[in-house]
Amino acid sequence: MMNRLKQSIWFFYSIYLYFIYHLLITPTVLDFSILGVIIVVTVILLLIAVIPKQLKRPFLVFSFLVLLADRALFNAKMLDGFVYIVGVIVILISIFLLGKWIGRLSTVPLILLLISALSTSMLFNRDDVKILSHFQLLWKSAPLYVGGTIDYFPHAVVDIDEDGMDEIIAMGNVKEIRKLTKEELEVEEDKDYLLEPENLYLYILKWNGKTMERIPTKEIDTASLLLKDYPGFPYFMIHNNSLIPITQRLELAKGISQFGTAPFHAMALNIENLATQLANKGVFDAKESFDRTTFHDVQILHGRISGYVQDRYFSAGSTASKIIGDIRLPNNKEGIVLLGNRLEILTLDQNNQVSFVYPLTKEMIPNIGTTEVLITDVNGDQLDEMILSFPFTSLSKTIIIKPDINGENKILWKARDKSFRIDDVWLEKGTTNNELIVLDKSHLGSNPIRYLSAYVYDEDVLQRKWKVFKSLINVRSGDVDGDGEKELVASVYQKHTLYILKPHHIPVYLLLITITIVLFVYGLIRRVRYAKLPEKE
Repeated sequence: MMNRLKQSIWFFYSIYLYFIYHLLITPTVLDFSILGVIIVVTVILLLIAVIPKQLKRPFLVFSFLVLLADRALFNAKMLDGFVYIVGVIVILISIFLLGKWIGRLSTVPLILLLISALSTSMLFNRDDVKILSHFQLLWKSAPLYVGGTIDYFPHAVVDIDEDGMDEIIAMGNVKEIRKLTKEELEVEEDKDYLLEPENLYLYILKWNGKTMERIPTKEIDTASLLLKDYPGFPYFMIHNNSLIPITQRLELAKGISQFGTAPFHAMALNIENLATQLANKGVFDAKESFDRTTFHDVQILHGRISGYVQDRYFSAGSTASKIIGDIRLPNNKEGIVLLGNRLEILTLDQNNQVSFVYPLTKEMIPNIGTTEVLITDVNGDQLDEMILSFPFTSLSKTIIIKPDINGENKILWKARDKSFRIDDVWLEKGTTNNELIVLDKSHLGSNPIRYLSAYVYDEDVLQRKWKVFKSLINVRSGDVDGDGEKELVASVYQKHTLYILKPHHIPVYLLLITITIVLFVYGLIRRVRYAKLPEKE
């Protein structure tokens, strides 16, 4: 019985090693760069030091084989059908033989290693394990879009039927387009690679208690709920549920291959795209209702913005082309944030006179016209601030602006790295301050890959609450399963896959660190206790 218990330790050790590698070792290196490498190497050397000499080789080889099996089984998932099965068998046999030959391990530990490797490979996707440090994966979709022309599509999280559960509104075509056979793919490869119109469809996804299922649109104008985003702009535009190319690769190559004409060709595509959209829509932008204020039925048409505040009508000339949203201002004022060649806020006085205040021009902030604005109460004063995020190629960096009581814009915080981007705001269960959902890169090298993080504004700085080393985009918060706690909905760049992440409130890092300390102390006590004392002469 005791011998079986000792043998089973190998199984639990392999599970522990799997999680500590993905949830503690890799994040430490990514988060602290060279310092993280030093910390990891130091801890590993200390753990090796307390292993009895006769067990060092088996433990080191066993540990190496656990990580090797993890990686190999993950790579094997790229194979299909019978080839995949053969690949897995070859991997398992190879791991077993390596353990026998190099580590001189007995049969039982090796069988337990293979069982744990197969279990973790089947239960977890290696790319998604890092999510478990703070979330459980409530649901993950298959790719919603079939096509190679667009990197990503926008999505929204909105309670469209007002039942207390948010729905996910996305775009795709995977259910409507038949997957080509191998023979058809070969025929397609022989054709000229021309861009053609692609049909797109609204996907409204709702939680049914077990998974997300697609539901009918019910004549709801859900397209208006999507964030204003223009996939593939200016080379594509969305019209009548179709993704329409307005240029071709050969035409584009000819237009931009000459240095002198390239900027003008790009500008011509911009003008053509915008002109077509205006001809189809008739308005630059419109919004029927707002969350924070009494504005409603606001639209920008023919160089004028008009709408209502309660029952008062207003109209004024404006160069804005986009309605960002409403905002709560000092002195109990209400406003609408507008974006055009500058960012400004529309307000009304008691005499119904329109004013444009708190302007931010391109001289103040370069590339202001490309900014994405998030309006929220960052510092908890019951007034709103504006979070400005910019494309990675922009000259500007993320900045938090507060419309101050003196009529000027006050900078609350500014990013030091242009990769830092704030996507959304949420109030996690058990917390009192709004958390900013951030995409932020690691400190290891200059790789621009950004990972999911959360920060809170406190004492004029942003303090990080947690970080998950999974690269996601378009992160939105909402109560998808209707339990009163918000989840995060995000997608993966170029893969058109949706994730729903639910906080699990388990102190994963603390548990792993505690287990590591316990193992070290146990090994140290065992080494000291059973060390052979020198014989007396």
